[in-house]
Parts: sequence; structure tokens; C-alpha cells
Amino acid sequence: MTHRQILPRIEARDAQFYQHIVKNRVDPSRQTATNPVPDFYGEKIGSLRDYRQWLRDQARYQKKAQWPEE
Repeated sequence: MTHRQILPRIEARDAQFYQHIVKNRVDPSRQTATNPVPDFYGEKIGSLRDYRQWLRDQARYQKKAQWPEE
């Protein structure tokens, strides 16, 4: 980082983003061999578009885990 004044704000944003990830990710205890958890840690999120897709994937997994197809 070249600007030391900006670094605390960036770290605060990162912490806030991580809290969003923790709050919105699915429960991994419902994982099965045929239904693995999609990107549990959000490692593939690189943009706002990726984050929105990650949220949709988490919601889809949550719905699928609650109501398994038979």
C-alpha cells in the first residue's frame, strides 16, 4: 500500500466483507457426496457480480439441503 491513511479503511472493508460471507454462507454439516457446499469461504469472489452469484448459489444450496429431491 502506498498510502498509509487508506490502509485502515481497506482493512475495515475487508473485515466487513468477511462478516457478510460468514453470515450468508450455508451450513456445511448438510453436505453430501452428491451435493457439496459451493465455495464455502468465498475464495472465487472477485467482483460484485461474483459476490451476487455466490449469494444465489448459497441460497440455492440452502433450499436444496432443506428440501431434498426424492
